[in-house]
Amino acid sequence: MSPSLRRAAALLPVPLVAGALLLPGNASHADAPPELDDPAAAAATWAVSQLTDGTHASGDHGLTADLALGFAATGTAGDAAERATDWLAATADDYITRGDPGSGTVFAGGLAKLALVASVEHRDPSDFGGLDLTALLLERLGD
Repeated sequence: MSPSLRRAAALLPVPLVAGALLLPGNASHADAPPELDDPAAAAATWAVSQLTDGTHASGDHGLTADLALGFAATGTAGDAAERATDWLAATADDYITRGDPGSGTVFAGGLAKLALVASVEHRDPSDFGGLDLTALLLERLGD
């Protein structure tokens, strides 16, 4: 290959790349995401929208309790935390017995989480959903 042919071959990509860069693109620009002044409030708004009947996370006690704790920690979600806590109180026995109320078997994880939710939501853990969560937790320590 002659030197002039080599030089031409080496320089050929330059105008091709320059031309490609100057051509108008067909892709449209995506809309910019909305400004999030308060990410915690944005997250709480989304989480509240996921609650079934505005009270619980599809019947999942643990997730509902996690959401209530998150709402309390960030000071977001308004009365959604109260509604979630009301639902947890109404279904507390089902949660701590894993769906087998009256079995005598109480699970400490759910029990402790409910006691924490009750406390952070300014409810009485010794009378939450008709249960004395504090006494039940103390009994678990003895087991």
